Amino acid sequence: MNVITKSGSSKLHGTGFWFGQYNQLDAMTRADAAALLTSTPSSYENKLGGTLGGPLGKKGTFFFLSYQFDQAHTDLSNVFPVIAPAPTANGLTALRSAASTPALAAMLSYPSASISSAGG
Repeated sequence: MNVITKSGSSKLHGTGFWFGQYNQLDAMTRADAAALLTSTPSSYENKLGGTLGGPLGKKGTFFFLSYQFDQAHTDLSNVFPVIAPAPTANGLTALRSAASTPALAAMLSYPSASISSAGG
């Protein structure tokens, strides 16, 4: 939140701005490299807006308007697969036969992992 207190003037004043960011101009991050990507994921962000202020007829009465438009899009669906909330019975069998890690052991200790394997 911005709070600015200053008196107006008898002239119309305004500002305008635009901010754009596109994946073609971004550098690869550590997460991108760890996911074995060869280029940055598709994304863009646009912000544009402006302000306008000035006198409103009578002396000592002023107006001020401000507007900002934000548009952002990030598409990671083709980069990171969608993961089901609970593995199937076959998936649990494969996980139990995999090399154990603390994270895997913690996941397999949840009651829902046992229910999922019983229910198929």
